[in-house]
Amino acid sequence: MRERVVHGPVPSAQTPAEWLRARAELPAAPPELHERWDSRWGKYIPAPPREPSGRLRVALISASPIGLGFVPTVLADDSVEVVGLSTDEVIDHGAKISRRRRIWRHWPDDHCNEYQAAIELSAVRAGVPVYSGEIKCQTFRDILAQWDPDVILVYVCGQLIPPHVFGHPRYGTYNFHPSNLHAGEGRGPGPLETAVEQGHRAVPTACHHVDEGFDTGHVVGVGRDTSIVDGDGRHLSIGDICFALGPEGGRMARRLLAEIRGRREVIYHLDFA
Repeated sequence: MRERVVHGPVPSAQTPAEWLRARAELPAAPPELHERWDSRWGKYIPAPPREPSGRLRVALISASPIGLGFVPTVLADDSVEVVGLSTDEVIDHGAKISRRRRIWRHWPDDHCNEYQAAIELSAVRAGVPVYSGEIKCQTFRDILAQWDPDVILVYVCGQLIPPHVFGHPRYGTYNFHPSNLHAGEGRGPGPLETAVEQGHRAVPTACHHVDEGFDTGHVVGVGRDTSIVDGDGRHLSIGDICFALGPEGGRMARRLLAEIRGRREVIYHLDFA
């Protein structure tokens, strides 16, 4: 059995608000990691040990309201084993992932806290360990070695993913991105703002390999369009668009995982329609 560190029972929180209170009482790291902890922010909440299932091992990196739809959809896939979740740390105001930058700037502070708590809680209640610290540090390198995923799936990450992370899984690391990367549209951190500025009424979700750049990896395929306008044809807020995008990313992730399970190799081309 792969060793998993545990620092006591996980609080039985049922709501994001309860989880926020319980989380505040947890140390940044369990005793086994305390001396080696080198992340400048965040926490690691391990899960109770469990017997290996033999299923495809999947790690998730996801955040924001997009993650609220994406993470639970993948967690519900009983044909894979989700071995860990890394998410943005916005509850800690000292974190580099500022709630005044990137996608988090679209919501007030209390909403940001609630969204992070809800994503974490979905994983904790599924028995999945959660990490919200730096992903470039030795601590996460050690945690990733414990998780030992076959695949990493990403949808919204406030940090540039380093090669030792995206190069770890044998079947690849894949990012889901709300734009048509096949057509060269919306690469980078502001695809939704670009779509609204250009008057698009819908955006597709692309799936691509993660490499050293921002959304520069090989495009595996593009999924269905998600409407970004209301019934009167007016553009939704960026915040509301994010809520709408998560389930399509989750659907595509499960389609990708099914293909990987069947072929047991890195996927380069896939029809997500």
